[in-house]
Amino acid sequence: VVRGGARFQPVYVGDVARAVVAALAEPGQFGGQTFELGGPDIVTMRGLIDWIAAQSGQSPVVVDLPDAMSAMIAAFGFLPGAPITRDQWKMLQHDNIVAPDAAGMAAFGIVPAPMDAIAPGWLVQYRRNGRFTATA
Repeated sequence: VVRGGARFQPVYVGDVARAVVAALAEPGQFGGQTFELGGPDIVTMRGLIDWIAAQSGQSPVVVDLPDAMSAMIAAFGFLPGAPITRDQWKMLQHDNIVAPDAAGMAAFGIVPAPMDAIAPGWLVQYRRNGRFTATA
């Protein structure tokens, strides 16, 4: 895992779409402003990988890579099939979460969906027997 401690705030694309539609519908109210859109869950990169693995019934061996090694791998990100690009590596150097005082989903009257409400429905396809698996 590259930068396993980097924090993210995954957001459901449907919630983002609703916010964009609301902003476009009311340019007088929302125009010229910056909104930070994130879901309610804050997770680390390592936590996200572990959560996805559990939801899809997988148990991969996950190893944290030192920054120097991941930077070397990212340097070859221009090659086809590279696991990470230089830009992705740079993005992972900082947390990607909504600032506490930022205007966000609430400005549009949207309660963002948590990961547990959305992702298991589409991760089921990665389980060994798909939707016929009793538990993830």
